[in-house]
Amino acid sequence: MCGHGTRDRCCGGSGTRLAVEARAALPRWRIRRTSHLGGHRFAPTALTLPEGRVWAYLDAESLAGIVERTMHPHTARDHYRGHVALDPWAQVVEAQGLTGEGWAALDVDDLTADVRVANGGDAAEVTLHWDGPDGPGIREGAVRVRRRYPVLQCGYPAEQAKKTAPEFELR
Repeated sequence: MCGHGTRDRCCGGSGTRLAVEARAALPRWRIRRTSHLGGHRFAPTALTLPEGRVWAYLDAESLAGIVERTMHPHTARDHYRGHVALDPWAQVVEAQGLTGEGWAALDVDDLTADVRVANGGDAAEVTLHWDGPDGPGIREGAVRVRRRYPVLQCGYPAEQAKKTAPEFELR
């Protein structure tokens, strides 16, 4: 769990609280707090290891549903940020597998992506490659920037946002 209170008080507060609650809710899992997973606007966030997937907007119940894979994959998709080995374009295509194929879509090794950004940086064609239980796999998708929105800092009004971030969508 990201509990980096020096960088962002939402992660420091909600991430720390999540770590405490998750230890009680998931006693057989090793729960650790870390600093700066990135994406503080998604707080509280967690990184599941060893697979390297990042999750957002968590509470102890949703985290339990994710690590135990008891949460419906469509609901889990609302919390899913993506695999750390992929860039944001490829993460959008990868996440589609969770809603289309369920939890089995995440049971892959050697995940790589070919990303061809076009349209002045507002669109990309993505091809994912992996090895899975049934052999090699491939998934393709076209992604575009739907809009750019202000990156909020916890506790500050939107007008004080200094950065923007793209919101992607699968076409």
